[in-house]
Order: sequence, then structure tokens, then C-alpha cells
Amino acid sequence: MKQTRTQTISDKRQTRSASSYEAALPPVSPGRAFGPGSWWKAGVLAALALLVAVASTARADGGSNDPVSARSLVFPPQAHPYGVSFQEWAAKYWQRTLSLPVDAASYAAPLSDGQSGEVWVLAGPLGSAPTGTVQFSIPEGKAMLISPLTYWVDNANCPSFTDFTVDDLRGQVAAEWSQVTETSCTIDGVTIPGLANPQDSPYLFDSTVFSYTLPDHDTYPTVLFGATCIANGTTIGGAVAEGEFLMIKPLSVGQHIIHGTDIVGPAASPSLVVDITYVITVTKGDCH
Repeated sequence: MKQTRTQTISDKRQTRSASSYEAALPPVSPGRAFGPGSWWKAGVLAALALLVAVASTARADGGSNDPVSARSLVFPPQAHPYGVSFQEWAAKYWQRTLSLPVDAASYAAPLSDGQSGEVWVLAGPLGSAPTGTVQFSIPEGKAMLISPLTYWVDNANCPSFTDFTVDDLRGQVAAEWSQVTETSCTIDGVTIPGLANPQDSPYLFDSTVFSYTLPDHDTYPTVLFGATCIANGTTIGGAVAEGEFLMIKPLSVGQHIIHGTDIVGPAASPSLVVDITYVITVTKGDCH
């Protein structure tokens, strides 16, 4: 996990995000610093880069850039997969992420844990490593929601919440997204088109306004920053997110591989580089 330096917050309206691969941002109040990392803004803002995988063996020919093949793998951005808009799916993605404990068990647990229904939201706890390979199984017939990269923001703060409007918060998260320079995703070697320019991607969505409930133990403010001012199990409302979201159609039984890369900041001196491979085994019947 990328580390951040401790810094005293002197301006309530300072804004900076950390990736979930850094030490995700806890709430701050003017003049207060949290260690070992610091919250550099007056609200909660973090980026989660989970390029999730659905696994079949990687193709020996290196894959295909055929857009027809790609369209058969993901729902189009104008669709309402399973009757839900992508804006609402973006909210659901973060609701799962922020509800997960930040502890060794959660980091070690497969992304299949706690999943049910027609769509599995493939999001893990904050603080995951930005590079590596993740493996898990999923039953056949399940669609999967993934995000190449996404940011969220809300008014959670200590000792009291801030009062930014929804428009203020959307402006903050948009400013963070403006720093993203490259995103990509392949499924079994097939490149998903429309991600190369993250500032003009058809898969770029603002979420609906949402609330989320912290877990009853090992919340990210407490674990990552020792900020115990927001109690375990607290429900936080008024959150918004922005990012790229893909809904992967149910894949065939067998192994599949998804690979994703992201760059935040200039390619020559990026502030974050993500390179994740997910290997998923699609099984017949229930997942074991």
C-alpha cells in the first residue's frame, strides 16, 4: 500500500484524494492530523481501482481488438442492466466497498464472499495493493459489475460533518477524475473499447446520491488512520461517486482472465499506477 506523509490540515476546503491503494482518506477537521497517513480534504474522498477478472485461459494469440467481440462481453453504456441504470450501479459498487471491514480477513477473502443475486459487485476493501493477481470462483449465470477506476466523496468529517452541497461534492470528485490519464481493460485478451480516453469515456458515470453503512468493526477511518470519531456501524448519507463502470455479461463455465491498467497523473511521473490481473473460475451450480 502506498504510504502518505502526515500533514496538519489547516484549510477546511483543501481537497486531495488518495487511492484505495494508498491509505484511504479519513475525515479531517481544520488543524487536525491523523497518522500514519493524513486526510487532505474536508470530506471523504478515495479512489478504488478494481479491475476485476473473470477468468478462462489467456489466449495464446494475445487476444483481439474486435469491437464486436467486446460488445458480446459487456452491456452497452446506455443500457439498464437488470433494470438498474449505471448511475445506480455506481452507487451500489461503493456501498459494498465502504461496508467492508479493513482487516486481514477481508483482504484475504475472495471477492465472491457475501455476493448473491443476478449481479455480483466485484469490489474489495479499501487499501488493496495496486498491482498483483487475484483469484476466485463464481457460479455460472452471474453478471459482474467492475470499475476500472472510481472516486467517491461525502461530508463525513470530525468532529462534525461538513456541509458541502451535492454540487460541491460532484465538483470535488470531478476535479479528482480530471487527473486520470489512462485506463484499460481486457477480458480474455479482448480489449474493451471506449476506455482509452478516460475524460471522454462512454463508460464514465456520476453515481446517484447514496448512503452507506460502515461495518461493525475495523472501519477504514479507524484502521487506516486511527480516527475513531466516526463510530462503527454509522450510516453516512449524501455521498457521490464518479468513475468508469462495466457490467460484464455472464461468462461461460471455465477460467477467464481480466487485466486492467490505470494511470493517474502524467505518464512520465504518475501519482498512481494500477496493474491488476483477475483470474476467475466460472463453475456449474453453486460456488464452493
